[in-house]
Amino acid sequence: GYPGTNHSVGIGSGYVSISSQDVSVAELYLSDAALLTITNGRTITVQNDVNYRAANHLVGYVKAPNGTVNLQDSKTGIVYGLSFELGTNATSGYLDLGATWGATNGFRPDFGILDTVLIRLTNGGLRVDASNITMRSNTSILNYGQEMTFRGDWNNSDTTVVFMVQGKGTGTIDIAGNFSFGGCRLFETIDTNGVNLIQVRGDATFTNATLTIAATD
Repeated sequence: GYPGTNHSVGIGSGYVSISSQDVSVAELYLSDAALLTITNGRTITVQNDVNYRAANHLVGYVKAPNGTVNLQDSKTGIVYGLSFELGTNATSGYLDLGATWGATNGFRPDFGILDTVLIRLTNGGLRVDASNITMRSNTSILNYGQEMTFRGDWNNSDTTVVFMVQGKGTGTIDIAGNFSFGGCRLFETIDTNGVNLIQVRGDATFTNATLTIAATD
């Protein structure tokens, strides 16, 4: 879809919606509370850098109430100041870090770093399709019991990182790579209507972290 993989898109402010066709671009930059919405089952794929300007930490927003976001990050850059809202109570949104949602190969050897990034997964799924990805500097992932698949290594060394799973759905958390927490705050809550399976096939390491599991079932 327009505008093609050789173009960079910068949204300095205001609102842009993708609802009529799939879009693939080389680079994407949002700042100053700019909002990009992907809806109507459409997809945006970014091949290279996303919010790569380190000097500007103004937060941009990506909403996918019923769309898909693919961040391939082939240049393994740092993603700065971006907030993702995936799905609603009635619809599903999806985010893939490293590949294209649904792909079984072509994963990134090294995704890069998430810096001051918020991912809120209300309904749908999050996949990490990269062999190495790092969270730091007030990055948060809030998952309300939906599908999460980690097919690569996830490294967390920053004490400001928050990772939370709150079981409100019937999703699956599948850790196929190495999952490492060093010194960060980890809140994992699973309720009786929560995640139906947590499967770890790599090494899960928690260093100087607090792991809290609250369940009545």
